[in-house]
Amino acid sequence: MSDIDQVNDAAESTATPTPALEDFQRFKADVAAQLEAGEFDAATKMLEEAAKHPDSSRYLDENIWMYRQLGDLHRAFDREAEAVEAYENAYEFDPRNLEVIEAYAEVLLALDKEARAAEVLRSMLVHHKQALDAAKLGWAYRKLGAHYESSDEAEKARHAYEKALQQAQDDQLALTGLLRVVGTVGEPADVIEVRRKLIKSLDNARARSMALVAMGDDWKEKFNDPWRALDTYEEALAEDPENKRALESIASVARQLGDWRRLSRAYFTLHRLAEEDQEKANWLIESSKVARQELWEPEKALAGFRKALDLDPTRLDAFKEVTSLLVDAKDWEGLEAAYLQLIAANQDLDEPDAKLLTVLWQKLGDLYINHLEREDEALMSYAQASELLPEQIELHEQVAELAEKKPEHSDLALEHLHAIRRLDPSRIDTLDRIGRVHLRRKEIDPAFIYLRTYDFLGGSLGDKARGFVNKLESPMVKVPKRPLTMDLLKRFVFSTKMQNDVSRVFGTIKPALVQWVGESRRKYGLGRRDRVKFKEQLAFNNLYKQIGASLGYDRLPELWRKSDQRGLINGALVPEGMIVGDELLGSGREKHIAFIVGKQLFLFLAPFYLAAIRPLSDLQAFFLLAASLVQPELEFDRDDHSERAFKDLRKNIKGDDLGRLQHAVGKVMANDGNIDLGTWLESVEDTANRVGFIYCDDLKVAQDYLQNEPQTLSLRSVDERMKALAEYAVSDRYRTLRNELNLSVG
Repeated sequence: MSDIDQVNDAAESTATPTPALEDFQRFKADVAAQLEAGEFDAATKMLEEAAKHPDSSRYLDENIWMYRQLGDLHRAFDREAEAVEAYENAYEFDPRNLEVIEAYAEVLLALDKEARAAEVLRSMLVHHKQALDAAKLGWAYRKLGAHYESSDEAEKARHAYEKALQQAQDDQLALTGLLRVVGTVGEPADVIEVRRKLIKSLDNARARSMALVAMGDDWKEKFNDPWRALDTYEEALAEDPENKRALESIASVARQLGDWRRLSRAYFTLHRLAEEDQEKANWLIESSKVARQELWEPEKALAGFRKALDLDPTRLDAFKEVTSLLVDAKDWEGLEAAYLQLIAANQDLDEPDAKLLTVLWQKLGDLYINHLEREDEALMSYAQASELLPEQIELHEQVAELAEKKPEHSDLALEHLHAIRRLDPSRIDTLDRIGRVHLRRKEIDPAFIYLRTYDFLGGSLGDKARGFVNKLESPMVKVPKRPLTMDLLKRFVFSTKMQNDVSRVFGTIKPALVQWVGESRRKYGLGRRDRVKFKEQLAFNNLYKQIGASLGYDRLPELWRKSDQRGLINGALVPEGMIVGDELLGSGREKHIAFIVGKQLFLFLAPFYLAAIRPLSDLQAFFLLAASLVQPELEFDRDDHSERAFKDLRKNIKGDDLGRLQHAVGKVMANDGNIDLGTWLESVEDTANRVGFIYCDDLKVAQDYLQNEPQTLSLRSVDERMKALAEYAVSDRYRTLRNELNLSVG
């Protein structure tokens, strides 16, 4: 029998009162009055004063009342230490007084004086066990259990906790305590039994479910019994069908045990419980993978993967599973539907994934080509992919290859062939392909210009294509009747790199510097007899006059013959004029004459005159002189040579000319002062070559001249300059200009 069941009689103290506190009843009434009035400090002081008298001056019951009352007051105001002392005094007078025992035990426990509290509680159980209700008995036994547990007396603690539970089966603290000590000294079955008691005592189904999950975890981890763990998790799910933790645990153990049906079901249930579409899709994909890989249920798996894609169209892993299943089944129409379904779902997203959609359209196109034999649908699919990623040259290639075969899709073919050219200008095969598309469309002039450019760049024309080009090429020059006006030049010929304001600056200062930069005829040894008479019936004279009129010359520059001069040059003569050699003057090669004359007459125009006769360093100096004329704050050190040029500018540029110069310089300088005259000079040269080409209509002639050109403007190689000209020769601007000038063939 335990010590809490043993009966220990407590001796009852007696006292003979002394005269010190004779009228105790009146004293009790005074204390009661103070308490009723809320004067607790006064009541406490009265009791403490009374306690100073010897206990022998009061009867037993009076001492018990006084010390218990004092303990209650101290306890009420959180003075536990004083309360303990008061209750101890009361307890010494009567260890069987239930009110004293309860209060004394509670304050001892609050001060963590468990050993003394345990003695007091045992006294209460010895003397009052039969009189205590179940709640009080359960409390006492539970407190004793906690004391024994902390004292490492596990068996006594277990016995006390069990006594507590006999009085109150739902006492969670007692159950928890019992579970702890049983875990220390009991068998696994004992632990489980206690835990089940604890779980059954819980009112909340969710709490019971989570407790069962924890118990399942112990079966799995501590007792290495996954089958019992799985059953316990199922119990938890029965308590709360929406317990995700239980489902996840079922899935984990089911996978470990190879219970694929239960695993698939757990994943599917998790999908139903998920709130976000992405999470739903994730669990559904996991369930479907098990259905396909372990349960051999492809139809069920396919339905699951498709539903997952509806929920989260970004899940490519699910789509790969779908396509794999459909490919296995050779269900090409089903695969088509799957592609279209995923494409539509992704297109509906707030921020569609362009790369994903591109892949889907491309794969759909492959399906149409390789299995469904529907080229038109493939073409449209590839076109959609290309539209999403227009910088991907491979996508344009797929569209072009299909579209080239079908006349009804020639517009699409041209669109994507031009895109290929834009992305990779080094590829010349696209010129051949574009030309052939135009030829099939019976668009003779564009077919001609693309195929002849392809041929010039080294492409290999077939016999038919070469025959077509040769038939349209003519050795004769056709000067357009419509003038090549400045408006047409700006719209269709000028290089896009040409800064018009720079051209205006040089066009404005040119008349003021003609004398300064000019040379006399004597420098070249020219006399009056060397002046070329335009009335002479020479091919050169005829083309010189026709091209000059086309370019808007009212009065052509004077022409001087110098027998050893190569080609035609601006001699920077005063008065202005050009110098031509005997070889060109007497030549009958009209195309060569047309290119040279067209180019040189263009460069003779005021905005470009200085560019044709002076090096880049001089042009830079001229621009700075012009800028300092209209913006004096830009003054810079000038040598004697520059000073004389500046004086000519200041003397000859006045009035409206000065205003125009100021405006043009201001616009050029507004660009952070970044004046790139080198690029401007290259653009002038490219434009001059274009003008010559427009009149000669032959790239090979242009190349021949550039290889022997007596004067060059830039430092670029002939190949670089011809590459730029060939690019212009197939441009939309050039094609449009041919129509404007009635130069088109066919």
